[in-house]
Amino acid sequence: WPRRQLDTALMDAASEAGAETIYDTEVLPVIDGEGRCVGVETPNGRWTSDLVVLAAGAQGKAARILGAERDLNEPYGLAIRTYAETPRHDETHIEACLTLRDENNVAVPGYGWLFPAGDGTANIGCGALSTMKGFKSLNLNKLCDAYHKQMLESWDLGPYLERPRAWRLPMSAQKRHGPGWVAVGDAAGLINPMNGEGIDYGLETGMLIADLFNSDPGTAAATYDRKVGERFDGFLRTGRRFSFLIGHQAILRGGLRLAVGTETIARITLQVMGNLIDSDTPGAAGRVMSIGDKLLAAVDPLLRRTRAAT
Repeated sequence: WPRRQLDTALMDAASEAGAETIYDTEVLPVIDGEGRCVGVETPNGRWTSDLVVLAAGAQGKAARILGAERDLNEPYGLAIRTYAETPRHDETHIEACLTLRDENNVAVPGYGWLFPAGDGTANIGCGALSTMKGFKSLNLNKLCDAYHKQMLESWDLGPYLERPRAWRLPMSAQKRHGPGWVAVGDAAGLINPMNGEGIDYGLETGMLIADLFNSDPGTAAATYDRKVGERFDGFLRTGRRFSFLIGHQAILRGGLRLAVGTETIARITLQVMGNLIDSDTPGAAGRVMSIGDKLLAAVDPLLRRTRAAT
């Protein structure tokens, strides 16, 4: 589905379940004298609650109040996307480009994508990691334009149908729960550094905290944090370490050749990018992830010390 359709479907489902949606309103957590989040404050009044769920995307003012900001020692990403008409809108496969370059011909640790939307359009965009040299000066609009031009002929792309939209990809959080609150999805830093995707984590963690709260409101927040850690922390830690590795230009270039060098390795690369495997997955793919995790753990201190200047 195009993102707007998905968002609308989710909001409609919430409304049918009894939720009320209030638009164009700043919402901030209310902390009592004992440090517990007891509700939210808006320009139109205060709502109290037994549990507040921070689901505001990339960390901002609300996250700062709760102490759930991004860990400044960890990588993050930026992404940009828009839509364009294409006769290939109903294909069953997506296209990913691992050889992005910026306007200075510097290899970018990230990828470009084309997701057929089935409505006459495709979602086109690209993302990059903060571990690359010159990241702070990276022009996402130019990067997207260059990728659009690169794919113009093979996908018979039309012009952009809307202005490209850019956003931050937080890949860490100093905290994801506390007294009276939890953070889910992007707000909890749950974005896969291998591919920049986070909506699956947002949906999974949202359903998880709802189930836990319905079962036992008193222990829901702490149990949520433990279960999220068990389910995701190991894989995402490996991904963050990997992002430091490919931030080195020579390693990135050699790694790309290796990643698509044979059909077997290319399949594993796509499985990793698609959130389809982790170190517990049976078979060769799982073993590769397990070995990679151990190797990256060993070299992680060196990679962080020698990271490229951004």
